[in-house]
Amino acid sequence: MILSPSEAFNLRSMALTPMHGIGGRQDLPLPFEVVSPAPPPLSLPLPRAQPGLASTARPAGSGLLFGEMVTRIVDSAGLRSTVRAVGLSVALFMGMALLFGKDLLINPIFIYVWVWVGLVPISLLFGPVWRTLNPFRTVHLLGCGLIGTNPNHGVAKLPAQVGGWPAAIGLFAFVWLELVALKRVTIPILLLWLTLYAVIMLFSSVQFGRRWFGAADPFEAYALTMAKMSPWGRGDGGQILLRSPLANVATLRAKPGMVVFLTVLIGSTGYDGFSNSGLWVRLIQNRVFPSVVLSTLGLLGFIAIVFGSYTAACLIAGRLTKTPGSALPGLFVHSLVR
Repeated sequence: MILSPSEAFNLRSMALTPMHGIGGRQDLPLPFEVVSPAPPPLSLPLPRAQPGLASTARPAGSGLLFGEMVTRIVDSAGLRSTVRAVGLSVALFMGMALLFGKDLLINPIFIYVWVWVGLVPISLLFGPVWRTLNPFRTVHLLGCGLIGTNPNHGVAKLPAQVGGWPAAIGLFAFVWLELVALKRVTIPILLLWLTLYAVIMLFSSVQFGRRWFGAADPFEAYALTMAKMSPWGRGDGGQILLRSPLANVATLRAKPGMVVFLTVLIGSTGYDGFSNSGLWVRLIQNRVFPSVVLSTLGLLGFIAIVFGSYTAACLIAGRLTKTPGSALPGLFVHSLVR
């Protein structure tokens, strides 16, 4: 494929803002109505917090239940195998494009669009389907089947206090790659990042079992967060049910690292928009330090602003309600998703 100079310029312009800002800063990883600036008490009607509880999540059983047949179809081995095959096939296609395709801007853009932008409509329409689509879960499951081991078990037990911290770190690594890293729209750089990501995911899943994916895979954590805005859920008996997306968000349970994960998500979006402003472009052009250093500091600064403002609001709310301030960031984590 030969690109004219104007086509190459247009593709390069698009590639400079793939993940969060494809087509402009309006294309956020969270829709505008999700990243609401409303303070936590006004953002979402939540049940009253009970002393000693780490979450105010609503009961899972509220909503319009579907028949058992629908639940059996969704949970059937045939459908789940088909979904896994689709996810693995797309991953293999992407891998082939990176390994054997030409080093064109189209290929990295396709990766960013599929992995980041594509997870939003998939999760909103079908709920937490990424657990099944996730190709690394499929590879791990196939490997365990071949050697006859239980995929839930690993060499060691993953400590509960790990929570979602690995996913938060992985998310920062990805947004840094997309927004800061030099030559980030070239195939070798993207291939190197994805290779390290694949090695960490698969090696650690052998070490800790498939629970590792829920704790460490940034894309799965992102997809499951977006799935909380889906109307699909599960009843107390596991039945498929339909309910208000706001009620679904209220089922979100805070775990260690979740607040940081969400502030990385929102803060990187803010930096993505600001990095296209004239002020930031002039600062980069007149820089004293390398652009990578300035961009990294800018990204960290926006994340710190989101984290600091949210934490400060929770501390103020704690003083007003005489509630321990350390508990409130987890109690109001739903407001970061809404």
